[in-house]
Amino acid sequence: MGLYRFTALIFFSFVISFTAFGQTDTVCTSNTVDTFYINSVADADSFLWSVPPGAIITSGQYDTLIVVNWSGAVLGLDSVCVTALNECGPSGTTCIQTFVMAPPTPANAGPNIASCNVTSVNMAGNTPTQGSGVWTKISGPPGETITTPSSATTSITGLIAGSYSFVWTITNSPCGISSDTMDVDIDALPTTANAGTNDTICSDSYTLNGNNPAVGTGIWTLISGAGTFTDSSVYNTGLSSIGFGINRFRWTISNGVCTPSTDDVIIVRDVPPSNSNAGPDQVICATSTTLQGNNPAEGTGQWSLYTGTGTITNNLLYNSTVTALGAGVNEFIWTTSQGTCPVSRDTVSITRDVPIASIDAGTDQNLCNITTTTLAGNTPAAGETGTWSTVSGFGSASAPNNPSSGVTGLSIGSSTTFRWTITTQYGVCPDSTEDVVINVDSTTTIANAGADQALCNATTTTLTGNAIKATESVVWAKTFGPGVVSSPNSTTTGITGLIPHSFSAFTYTISSENGACANSIDFIIVSNDSSTTPANAGSDQYLCNVDTTYLSGNSLKPTENGIWSIISGTALVDFPNSPTSSVRNLSIGDSATLQWKVNSFYGGCPSDSDVVTIYIDTIATPSIAGTDQYLCNTATATLSGNAPAVGETGTWSVIYGSATVTSINSNTSGVTGLSANDSSILVWTIDPQYGGCPSTTDTVVLYVDPNTTIANAGADQNICNLTTATLDGNAVGTGESGLWTLIGGVASITTPSSPTSGLTGLVVGDSAILVWTISSEFGGCSSTSDTVYINVDPNTTVANAGADQNLCNITTATLGGNAPAVGESGLWTVLSGTATFADSSIFNTGVSGLTIGGTAELIWTISSQYGGCLPTSDTVVINVDPTTTIANAGPDQNLCNQILTVLAANSAVGGETGYWTHISGPGSVSSPFSENSAVTGLTDNSSTILVWTIAPEFAGCDTTRDTVVINVDPNTTIANAGSDQNICNMTTATLGGNAPAGSESGLWTVISGTAIFADSSVNNTGVSGLTIGGSATLVWTISPQFGGCSATSDTVIINVDPATTVATAGADQNICNLTTATLGGNAPAGSESGLWTLISGTAIFADSSVYNTGVTGLTIGGSATLVWTISPQFGGCLPTSDTVVINVDPNTTIANAGADQNICNITTATLDGNAPAASEDGLWTLISGTAIFADSSVYNTGVSGLTIGSSATLV
Repeated sequence: MGLYRFTALIFFSFVISFTAFGQTDTVCTSNTVDTFYINSVADADSFLWSVPPGAIITSGQYDTLIVVNWSGAVLGLDSVCVTALNECGPSGTTCIQTFVMAPPTPANAGPNIASCNVTSVNMAGNTPTQGSGVWTKISGPPGETITTPSSATTSITGLIAGSYSFVWTITNSPCGISSDTMDVDIDALPTTANAGTNDTICSDSYTLNGNNPAVGTGIWTLISGAGTFTDSSVYNTGLSSIGFGINRFRWTISNGVCTPSTDDVIIVRDVPPSNSNAGPDQVICATSTTLQGNNPAEGTGQWSLYTGTGTITNNLLYNSTVTALGAGVNEFIWTTSQGTCPVSRDTVSITRDVPIASIDAGTDQNLCNITTTTLAGNTPAAGETGTWSTVSGFGSASAPNNPSSGVTGLSIGSSTTFRWTITTQYGVCPDSTEDVVINVDSTTTIANAGADQALCNATTTTLTGNAIKATESVVWAKTFGPGVVSSPNSTTTGITGLIPHSFSAFTYTISSENGACANSIDFIIVSNDSSTTPANAGSDQYLCNVDTTYLSGNSLKPTENGIWSIISGTALVDFPNSPTSSVRNLSIGDSATLQWKVNSFYGGCPSDSDVVTIYIDTIATPSIAGTDQYLCNTATATLSGNAPAVGETGTWSVIYGSATVTSINSNTSGVTGLSANDSSILVWTIDPQYGGCPSTTDTVVLYVDPNTTIANAGADQNICNLTTATLDGNAVGTGESGLWTLIGGVASITTPSSPTSGLTGLVVGDSAILVWTISSEFGGCSSTSDTVYINVDPNTTVANAGADQNLCNITTATLGGNAPAVGESGLWTVLSGTATFADSSIFNTGVSGLTIGGTAELIWTISSQYGGCLPTSDTVVINVDPTTTIANAGPDQNLCNQILTVLAANSAVGGETGYWTHISGPGSVSSPFSENSAVTGLTDNSSTILVWTIAPEFAGCDTTRDTVVINVDPNTTIANAGSDQNICNMTTATLGGNAPAGSESGLWTVISGTAIFADSSVNNTGVSGLTIGGSATLVWTISPQFGGCSATSDTVIINVDPATTVATAGADQNICNLTTATLGGNAPAGSESGLWTLISGTAIFADSSVYNTGVTGLTIGGSATLVWTISPQFGGCLPTSDTVVINVDPNTTIANAGADQNICNITTATLDGNAPAASEDGLWTLISGTAIFADSSVYNTGVSGLTIGSSATLV
């Protein structure tokens, strides 16, 4: 509101004139009560005011003061004027200029800004239409720069992490100021998360070692596996209930709007190994055995040697063998382990019993006519035990465990067997035994070897000695010359190995049974004459075309002689007594047989002879195998070798191929087993009669062609307007060759040997005649030929049946084929479906009889005039769709934490096609053409829109579409209502449920008790209306956005204790010489509980929970300090306590003031009371008379002030 004053000067010329002070005034349209006035003007009756357009004088017109409302005034420069009036007329008009302005545009500083780790932001204030704006900082860290303070969208630089407040002020002076404030929060990057190093443990608990964030707050989450955090917000929180195997935990550090920093740590919890069981102890007699540890279900096992020796074959195998075991006890440990878990160990003892190293019962003893002896067994090794036993015969060991035991009781003429047995230390290895025989002989029989013998040319003879006793034995032995005794221990023996022209001497010895008594010996001489050397005339000889040779008889002893003689044939021996004499006059082509005879020197032994035959061959006939043969498709042939001469032998052999010779020694033998497309090589060998001359050989080859392939030049070709063609003869067989020849017309053959050779130079409108000839590989079979004609026509018009037609629900159509050229003809035919032509020869004929829901395939064929060129054809398809099925994409789906679902659209009918299209959202359709396709790749917190389209088979009718929406909720946050609360004497509390994630919602409900939520949808809402002394059970439920997942709930109990009763333990008690007392605490109220505890001293409560319980076990002469504590029901209020002391005095010592004293003329004395016991107090008091105690508490204190001549009574 403004107050404006005008001052006027009055001129009395019937006209009043006045002038206003000030030249221009600014007013605002926000002013509704502006006042203008003028001082009173003499002689003026009234005043006439005028104001700018739109302004309103609300009061005071014609007065000296007006009130103006400017709210509707036109903006800009104008005037407020006043004119004074009286009966003489108006005065001059006086004005004051006014400049009308609007209030400033209402300031809008824009939304608050929250950014991460930036140094500048752009403001979003509104641009003023009235006035001008300026940015200023209200609060925040120093150092920023407002780039353009007057710009509504200025940038602000130099920001650091912190919270700022800025104000956008729009001023349109003097019409006021408008301002608005906004906040800028700059969050620093959170500390980079470090979850600590991966670890492997065995325990189900662990302390995590994330970094303590310098910036931001951290939270632990379980990614996989199992584990429970003690406090998920603490960087080094404890973990419990850790799952076996790999457990992944994530440490996330967040700060405001900045991207959280995350790091994962893997805690691998090992499963404890199976308990080790090394198996039973073993006692064995071997250097190896099989260990019998258990095969651990968890972990791995390992054997190790503990004591002794032994080599474990595979120390990781529970039933490994162990070798090289040491003698005695060997201990092995079977250890099972897994990861970081404690190992399990068990020990097994393998005791190796050592086999007996040696056993020796001593040598057998042969005694002569005595009945005692001494044994000589070996001494057993340490730990072993030896024992003598009688196996057979007479006698016994006098000291059975002494290896040198004496023996008595032997029988003359018999044998006794003693056994020396050594037993091992552990008794597992077999005992070792050895027998010793004690033989006791009687006197030997006198020997008689018989008469001497004289032999002629003998190598054997028989000796006969005299008979012996049954228990005696004989031995024949040679003492001189050749000869071998066949049965040396028989009274009658053969002699072999005698050498002619020699003599031999033999002894005949009779021994007692065991040789203990002296032998009896006799001699015999055997004389032998020399035998004749066996004759050997040498090997038969095979000679080639010669008449002389040398003989090869064997050499003779010096005392022998030999001679050659002719048995058969023709020959002349040059030196008949020489074993290697030359021979002449042999007959070529014949044989001669000669004898070599050997005679002894004295003639006492028979002569010996041998023969040799000499064969003399003529030169073998040269071999001729015949000419090579070329055969056609046969497996047999006849050979034509030359015939051998008389006495010679011919032989066929196959050196290559599959041939089999039926008569290998026939020069004209048949041959079988020949293979077509192959050859066989045979050799004809002629051998001489005796083999003395070399054989002759020759080779023949048999070539066998298969039947020649029947030539096929291919079908005659009618080609169209071309000068080239490709022949189509059949392929030749293996080894065959083919050849094209031109026998008519004009053409050039590009590759005459190729069955598919090209042709060039053909003449359009003419024919070329060609022959295809196939010849066999070896020429054994005849060639075959075939002829082909190549006819060349001009091109036929290309048929065009018109565009395919897709119709909707009709049975007629008009065709659109192309017209044939002059001379050509056209024809419509039905390839498939149903259709009736109005005229099948007309290219644009009408067609009827089409089937709705079916397809008709029609062919338009144009044929050339003469048939030289192929007809041309084209197909048109007329598809007639029925009305399309209405698409139904199925109901919308609300899913829970699924990446996959199955759609449920309706099926397309008949030839229709249904297909899915993806409109928006994540995911992809696995089978786009299946109404029940799976959808994969869905993500939480998203909606996916798919369209199911059913298209008609032929696109003749319209497609139909329908939409389905798939909403996917993430797994609902596990509701955590917070820890139960025990509070004290209050009806309000703050809940501590966890916040719902993302778009989830939460709701608190009351299950029991009373409670009123400030906002039941807020996780940490306040609650009131609790009942003191009662409990309220509240449920925090978190629900997903779409309802696809189940809601989760958790319960919290709020217990409200009333103020705890103030504990009173009762008055301290002083009792005498007792060990029991009754306490006097106050009773707890309601559901409170009380508890007595002993602080010091000794005491036993009858029931520590009863306020007035009895107590025993007090110590006489001691004190017991007891505390009575009253605790609230829920622990919400603090307990209260009070202490009571029970002092127990022993019985008081009987006071003895000492004997009365009678003293003489003195005023002092020394008292003689008895001393108090420990902890007791004594006190002297004066009953009568006068006396002053030096110390009234001392039993033998001095006393003074006695009155002479009187008495003082003291207690």
